[in-house]
Amino acid sequence: MARVRMSKFTLGFAAAAFIAVMSLGASPAAAITYHYLGQPFAAFADGPYTTSDLVAGDVTLAAALSNAPGGQIVTPTAFSFSDGVQTISDATATMASFEFETDILGNIIGWAVNLTAASGGIETQNEGGTATDSVYAIGGQGQNMDEAGTWTVVTTTPIPATLPLLASGLGAMGLLGWRKRARQQA
Repeated sequence: MARVRMSKFTLGFAAAAFIAVMSLGASPAAAITYHYLGQPFAAFADGPYTTSDLVAGDVTLAAALSNAPGGQIVTPTAFSFSDGVQTISDATATMASFEFETDILGNIIGWAVNLTAASGGIETQNEGGTATDSVYAIGGQGQNMDEAGTWTVVTTTPIPATLPLLASGLGAMGLLGWRKRARQQA
């Protein structure tokens, strides 16, 4: 039987491809974005809010919410809420708190989101069946009572689907290169 010698480059390439393929088994938790869409304001005072304004926003978490019938306080990786007059995001908030109650499937059934910035504040909650969206900005206030908004999942960020394909291709190229050199040396 002929002895086959691998070059350092081919051996290194094959090892890198093997490590890449093996590391795919432990994929990281996927980030997830929840979108809130409130109802139009029914009451407003002194200023810029109208019945066409409402609270809407996104909260991105490192992982999906789990079953939490009593509620869970979370720290988002990013958030942005608007009330038609102002937008408060993780970059502009001076205070932010997020608490979610979920059902057994992880769907949001109760919440308390409170945001404050130099421009004003946004609060949306649905606790114990009482829903309220309240906002205030310099010069006015807006509110919607007893008409809960809805939460939906808009994105998840899984491991890129092309990564396993890329690793397999690199591994196959390394194997083919090794076999070709082995035949040439034999």
